[in-house]
Amino acid sequence: MKKISLLTAAATGAAALGLAVPYAQAAPAPAPRELRLTAASHVALPVHDGSADPAQKSFSVSLRAKVKGDNSRVHYRVSFDLTALKGKVDAKVWYGGNSCRRTGDTAVCESDTGVYDAAKVAIVKLRPAKGAASGFTGAIKISGEVAGATVTPWTTKVQLGGPDLAMRPSGLPLHVDTKPGASFALPVAFSNKGTEPAEGLLVRLSATPGLDIAHGKYGNCLYGTYKDGSEAVLCEFSGSFAPGGSWQLAANPSVKASPESFSEEVGYSVNEDTPEERRASLGKATWTRGTGAALKLKPAAAAPTALSLDLNPYDNGKYHYVRVDNPRDYTAVGATLKGRPGETVAASFGFDFKGPGRTGTNDESQLVTRVTLPAGVSVVKRPADCEPVKNRTAGTVWYRCVKPPQSFKAGAQVRFPFKLKIDRIVAGAKGQAWFYHQLPTVDPDAPNAGPQVPAGDDPADNRAKITVVRR
Repeated sequence: MKKISLLTAAATGAAALGLAVPYAQAAPAPAPRELRLTAASHVALPVHDGSADPAQKSFSVSLRAKVKGDNSRVHYRVSFDLTALKGKVDAKVWYGGNSCRRTGDTAVCESDTGVYDAAKVAIVKLRPAKGAASGFTGAIKISGEVAGATVTPWTTKVQLGGPDLAMRPSGLPLHVDTKPGASFALPVAFSNKGTEPAEGLLVRLSATPGLDIAHGKYGNCLYGTYKDGSEAVLCEFSGSFAPGGSWQLAANPSVKASPESFSEEVGYSVNEDTPEERRASLGKATWTRGTGAALKLKPAAAAPTALSLDLNPYDNGKYHYVRVDNPRDYTAVGATLKGRPGETVAASFGFDFKGPGRTGTNDESQLVTRVTLPAGVSVVKRPADCEPVKNRTAGTVWYRCVKPPQSFKAGAQVRFPFKLKIDRIVAGAKGQAWFYHQLPTVDPDAPNAGPQVPAGDDPADNRAKITVVRR
């Protein structure tokens, strides 16, 4: 007897009743993966200086995924249309081995790579052609092909010449020494070393929390304060600033050291007023506009002829370290444990920061509280930021307690809470909370990196006793 499956029977019955019979459909083909090319959006080169090795700039080209993938390898072909640069800018396209080749005004890079997030596929090196004049603008058109994917193209604009703003020496030393409450003038002058005028300028001043620069005086300046207390001033100057010219602020900004200042920094920069630069300069501060008359610029002495043309944004700013003669004092905090043998007690160790000069820590310089318990006391629970360290010579254990990097003002208190058990009371037994700076070592395998340096100006109170008394 012939066997009929339930599915076949159901389909036959449905057909007999004149009902539509659903058919299984093939799964839809997956949508092509979305990739895009990314590179520098704009490259400005100086004109050829006549030397055998003129200035040049390079940028990388990457294939980037819109959505992170599985990093499976793909075969790519990236093409560069260099036609617009002919006779003006020499371009070389390369990337590892022989994956790139040049034919006339077109370069092609072809290879395999994984694209989980982004993968570099080429490097483009540009240098000005001899005799090409300032003012040239062109573009490199970059397109790509990847099987099973769409690739969004990219265009990099290239120009010869342009404004090159650079800060002039202020006359101040790199390290400025001052005292709390004292002020010093900050001469700000700059030049356009480029071959084209700058259209509109932004002059920005910035200072760490111990310095005061935001006086809200000038109507063409914005005055900003950041969450950490640091300040910034952003002044706008309209007009065209010709190559070869030098200018300075008509009134030198005043920088004042606050009562809590200690190791500070002040910086200043000049850039062309563009939407991108304005966004970067404003950052995440809270800004208010000054209410007084506008701050003006005046011509500065001619720039030294030795200045070289580099169209280099890295010389647009300068900074000074400000060393304020202001004491800092810390006091270690120990404890007296009161209880009977077998009892568990709570105790906190650490330090108080008395100031007045502010201080802070980072990954390079840590404030360590070293807790050594008296004999007869054991740890039931320790803080997460205190790690046990075994003294191999003595066979004892102490605890290295460190808070994450942060800044401290006068009145700050740092504590590390322990839960301790008094196993027995040993007559005369003493422990200590020892507080010090610890600096990094050149030996990355050292168990306790760096030398121990006394904290503050009075190291006499960097240690506090930990004792036990019977309750």
